[in-house]
Amino acid sequence: MLKDLIIHNNNIGGNLPSQIGNLTNLEWARLHRNQFTGTIPASFQNLVSMVKLELNENLFIGNIPAGLGNLPNLEELQLHQNTFTGDLPNTFSSLTKLKVLTVRNNQFTYVPNLSLNTSLAELKVQGNRLHFDGIEHNIGIGLPTLDYIYTPQAKVGVLETHNLYCGEQVILSVSVGGVNNTYKWFRNGTEIPGATNTTLNISSMTSADAGTYHCEIRNTVATALVLTSENKVVNYLGATAPVVASIAASGISNSVATISGNVSSGGCETVTERGFFWGASANVITTGTKVVLGSGTGSYFTQITALSPNTTYYFRAYAINSMGTAYGDELSFVTLANLPTVITADATNIQAYSATLGGNATSGGGLDVLLRGVYYSTEENPETTGTQVVIGHGLGVFSDVVEGLSPGTLYYFKAFATNTQGMAYGEQKTFTTLPVIPVVFTEEAYDITHNSAIVGGYIEYNGGAPITSRGVYWGIQQNPSTTGTQFRMGTGAGDFFNTLTDLQPVTTYYVQAFATNIAGTAFGEQVEFTTLATIPDVETIDASDITSTSARINGQVVFDGGSTVFERGFYWGLDAYPMENGELVQLDPGDGMFSQYLDGLEPSTYYYFQAFAINSEGMGEGEVLIFFTELAEQIVFIPTAFNPYSSIEVNRTFKPIFEFTPSDYVIEVYNRWGSRVFYSDNFNDGWNGFANGVESPIGPYQYKVRYTDEKGEKHIKIGVVNLVK
Repeated sequence: MLKDLIIHNNNIGGNLPSQIGNLTNLEWARLHRNQFTGTIPASFQNLVSMVKLELNENLFIGNIPAGLGNLPNLEELQLHQNTFTGDLPNTFSSLTKLKVLTVRNNQFTYVPNLSLNTSLAELKVQGNRLHFDGIEHNIGIGLPTLDYIYTPQAKVGVLETHNLYCGEQVILSVSVGGVNNTYKWFRNGTEIPGATNTTLNISSMTSADAGTYHCEIRNTVATALVLTSENKVVNYLGATAPVVASIAASGISNSVATISGNVSSGGCETVTERGFFWGASANVITTGTKVVLGSGTGSYFTQITALSPNTTYYFRAYAINSMGTAYGDELSFVTLANLPTVITADATNIQAYSATLGGNATSGGGLDVLLRGVYYSTEENPETTGTQVVIGHGLGVFSDVVEGLSPGTLYYFKAFATNTQGMAYGEQKTFTTLPVIPVVFTEEAYDITHNSAIVGGYIEYNGGAPITSRGVYWGIQQNPSTTGTQFRMGTGAGDFFNTLTDLQPVTTYYVQAFATNIAGTAFGEQVEFTTLATIPDVETIDASDITSTSARINGQVVFDGGSTVFERGFYWGLDAYPMENGELVQLDPGDGMFSQYLDGLEPSTYYYFQAFAINSEGMGEGEVLIFFTELAEQIVFIPTAFNPYSSIEVNRTFKPIFEFTPSDYVIEVYNRWGSRVFYSDNFNDGWNGFANGVESPIGPYQYKVRYTDEKGEKHIKIGVVNLVK
């Protein structure tokens, strides 16, 4: 059971036998300092007991087998001073017992992140082709005392040589992995100010730009390493003839064109002359006309005139410096042929929806007239805004009927004719189609009451002319536009409404909207509506047959409101609001006059009464009227005897007894000898049988009573009263 294989410091060569991978108990293989070649056998992944593997200082090449990253007990791996290439396998991040990894002085291009290799104490990767992306992620990993050596590294890129003439361009570049890199470019060992990008652009070569360039790349994490690019040699080959280009002609017409050129480089010499050769034949340098247009670099152009229509012309830009003459490409262009000549004719046979339009193609411009016709539109410049109508081809007069127009509308039109060079237009002209009567609709009536309704219409189309009048015809007969009354509602298109008033309840009315323009009057369809019933129209009539205790109150149903009156009568009483605080008298239903006899009234009293009638729509009320009962009968009782000593108080004095309050009252009493024994003007005073303090004898006495009653009538009562004891 082999555990150690020691054959180091010999000159053994050739490839390692793959059978070594069968030594699964092998713990230490010291194979360094020999002449082994080829690649590491893949079978080495089976050396699961391997603790130390030393393959350094041989002639190995190629990539490292990924299986080496699966050796669970590997603590030390020495691969330095070989010619290994490519990336170290990512499986190396699984070598958790690895303490020493030495891969220096190879051609490795990448080392994986070994942050999981927590036992790692020595990591040496210098002398490879690593960039910062294979270095910076392993800084600070492993044991705190990790010996991590990563500098120097091989130069970046390959040697480059660029041979440039004056004015030519080259972009030098480097590509280095890493996210924290900075760049500095140098020429001939001297730093170039401001050159801190991955590229360096020499946009226009001069002799001052010649030299050897390199770039230094640093990293803010891997600060110990400075990567240097391979040299980039830029050689200056000297001045050249100018660089000039011919630019496509523009502004081409039947007789004029603009030709252009551009001297983009003077070849590091002064451009002393520039211009064009041009003509109607190819090879214009030998057959054409030369036009000199100054000197210097940049764009230039000229307009050539007096050209022939429909002709091919050639041109070529040129520029001259001390190194020689340079030419742009020979380009060509074709002048336009002449356009046709066409005249727009006046519109004829103008109707509401059509008109005859046309023109006269008087010339084809030397070519056939392929199309002719008109453009028309409701906007100006109909050739861009309107509709095209093709009316044949060739020369001569042409016309056609254009239909589908809108009435009362201003149209713009223009004749056209085309040939292969384009389209020509005649003068723009106008015409206005005839108007038609409007299109109007009658709207249904709404907000209908017993005596009003809102009616109107809608003008959908004004017929191409202003609406000068609009409204409705209405009446109680059909066809109100001929039988009814006109109700005007302003002018203009759109909706219009107004209110009909003073209508009769429960009456059918017919309505027709109308609208008028210069072409005439249009009517909408007939619609009808029926007004609603209303409460009765009731009149309270003055009371009649008034006495002191009775009266007749009167009323009249002037109009039943369009619905049967099923109750009528009166409210009456002493209150000014008899309907709220009075008595109700219900009478037979119906129309016309009605009355009620009242008795048991109080004399001299104001009474209020109000007539009413009820139908299905509610109660109609008359106004509240007043009547006043007459005074009561003016009754006076004058006693015929009295006894001053009577046990009944009323019989102790003599005085008239009134059932009303008299005015202008006077009473006088005389004895048999004609002497006055008593006088008073207070109807509450009476004679007690004494005269001047002396008791009068019994016997007859004459009295005289004067008074005015409450009706204003004056009375005198004369009679005899007996004094008894």
